Amino acid sequence: MSTLVATYMSTNIDGTVNVDFGGGAVTVYSAGFTTPLPGTSVRVLRLNGFTLMLGPVKPNPTYGVVVATGTPFLTVRMPDGTEQQIGYISSYTTPAVDDAVLISWADGPMVIGTPAEVPTSAYIPPETGGGSAAQASPEFVATDSGNFYVPGGSWNYNDPWSSASNTGAFFYNNIAGTIPNSAAISLVQVYLTETFNQHPNVLAKVGLHSLGGKSGNPNIRDAVSISSGSGWKTLPNSFGDALKTGAALGVGFPTVPGGVSYHKFRGAAGGALEGQLRITYTA
Repeated sequence: MSTLVATYMSTNIDGTVNVDFGGGAVTVYSAGFTTPLPGTSVRVLRLNGFTLMLGPVKPNPTYGVVVATGTPFLTVRMPDGTEQQIGYISSYTTPAVDDAVLISWADGPMVIGTPAEVPTSAYIPPETGGGSAAQASPEFVATDSGNFYVPGGSWNYNDPWSSASNTGAFFYNNIAGTIPNSAAISLVQVYLTETFNQHPNVLAKVGLHSLGGKSGNPNIRDAVSISSGSGWKTLPNSFGDALKTGAALGVGFPTVPGGVSYHKFRGAAGGALEGQLRITYTA
């Protein structure tokens, strides 16, 4: 018997799941529980040739405390002291700071309201005090995306590309000002679904841009190589520094030499996870 850690990818119609141990998708059985979000680290059991996904390595918390309100996201402090931006259902009409809230992870995370009573077994994180640093990992959903055809000088598809004549971008409208300028960035990640790679041995590149929308060539700069395939991709901390101050407004894919590199990615129209940014910082 052995236990391994993999990355959850998707669930099949028969209830089996696809996970990635580092070499691509592998289909295994699932113990049966709330489906993890794509990109979640999960624990997998192997016993006598039978492989079973047990669940997330780190269980998702059921309760949290609102530390800041907003639309469409609340900032919620989790039991481990981290803070996360989470959407909330419309019936939760008057969110307020210090509310203890119930979090659903079925299609989430999503705040579904305030419980009438918090079970004594539930750990609700206390207020941070004494000037100690607090860590947060807000996630920013891409508001739009697109592919810019350079020779024609125009935007065409929602899916961003990266080739000799195409440059793609994801757009956001709530990063600058959300993270304090003085925050120390410790991790920057973007979720990408790679749909095409003409040269499998060549890694795609992701960089920064300063467009608020499809107003011209995004002129991707400071591009770095990312790991192949789909999932959460780690970017330089300097990207977070640029995004938190407004020196950059989004991420994208640069033009690359012809015949050497050609990549396509699923755009924001493919779901809220596509192009989503997660920036971890301490303030």
